[in-house]
Amino acid sequence: MGLWGDPVPFHMAQEIAISSQSKIVALIAGTQSGKTSFGPWWLADEIERTSSPKGNNDYIVITSSYGLFSLKLLPVMREVFEDILDIGRYWAVSKVIELRNPYTGLFEASKASDKMWGRIILRSANALGALESATARAAWLDEAGQDEFTLRAYQAIKRRLSLFRGRQLFTTTLYNLGWVKSQIIDIALKGGKQQYHKIGDAELTHTENEQKSITLVQYDSILNPEFSIEEFQDAQSTMADDEFKMFYKGAVAKLRTIVYDCFDSEKHVVPAFKIPRAWPKGFIGIDPIGVKNAGVWLAFDPEKGQLHLYREYEDDFGKTTQGHVTEILKAAAEDGEILRVIGGGPSERQSRVDWTGAGLPMGACPVTDVWVQIRKVYALFKEGSLLVHDSCPRIISDLGVMRREKDRHGNLTDKIEDKDTWHLLDALRYIIGWLSFSNEVEEVVYNRVNIM
Repeated sequence: MGLWGDPVPFHMAQEIAISSQSKIVALIAGTQSGKTSFGPWWLADEIERTSSPKGNNDYIVITSSYGLFSLKLLPVMREVFEDILDIGRYWAVSKVIELRNPYTGLFEASKASDKMWGRIILRSANALGALESATARAAWLDEAGQDEFTLRAYQAIKRRLSLFRGRQLFTTTLYNLGWVKSQIIDIALKGGKQQYHKIGDAELTHTENEQKSITLVQYDSILNPEFSIEEFQDAQSTMADDEFKMFYKGAVAKLRTIVYDCFDSEKHVVPAFKIPRAWPKGFIGIDPIGVKNAGVWLAFDPEKGQLHLYREYEDDFGKTTQGHVTEILKAAAEDGEILRVIGGGPSERQSRVDWTGAGLPMGACPVTDVWVQIRKVYALFKEGSLLVHDSCPRIISDLGVMRREKDRHGNLTDKIEDKDTWHLLDALRYIIGWLSFSNEVEEVVYNRVNIM
């Protein structure tokens, strides 16, 4: 940190992260473990390493929600960059921290819209619109494991980093088994070299995957010397084991609240491949109503008796029904057939009429009970009869996030949390419901009744 000053003392997990040269550095740890306080120092180090003397130095810092942005992220960023290092000034209107040109010692902007030598763009994951014009050299993603931080948001950030092949820092507690697990943890562990450390009462696991250029550090809250051991022990004695492991140890656990808790990415996710011509394919489930429209494609392996989910479609950019139909027909043209399209619940008859009128005949699922549909999908995963191609990252993420609500006593209910957000999983249960119970299936599968 020659230009900016000397770093603060770090604990072991932070030392591993600051020393790493990997493209992705992930601190996955318990609550209050020193993750967010570390982020600005990593970013300052990255700015010194990657910035150009000529300017055009954009960096991105994202947290999961506006509440965390204003209460947690912004204060720690301003403390480090304004108060301690004295290399930044915050422009509230545009939510950016302007970086002082270290070669002249000057801030170069007179107003927020002026060109700056460098800037740190601060956003929450649900307010990424302004990033579409940014070309960033590095990004820090704080609390990316929360539900509000979606895979779509992460994909948008990756696009902003592509030109400079910018590095990424993740600092988060695990709140679900979504895309942080499937896109970061699982990939790091597959082929990575692990080291286990015991530091006092705290445990730390360090994984290095050189091939994928990922450094993964998972550790207990009490590695932070300021975290109370009594608080840690109290949580361990009063919380469910799965939640304690996730929230206080940064460890993956089978959350009992997850609807599809039998889904295992190692068992159920396979590398994508072109569906063989002989396989019946083009069984499409659609969620046809709401802000988002979503679809999944299934194919049937007649030799092994397995279903393959090989394509996903999700759009929230306001297309008309005709626009969605055009996109789906375009994708289906690659397969050469659409055997059946099933979509919507019992009350969505008009949507089916609209889609049919737009050129894509859509039938109704013969099973109307949501939990009966879910249980059938669950059973297929449990018996290994439903596989998902790794080219479908959004539904893989959703399978690790969708969960049941708990009542005020902490008991599980039959209500799905944020029920109206799981469009891909709704599409899946519609088509599985039809495949499982419809009298038409045998005719469609073996006689290849094509509705295109």
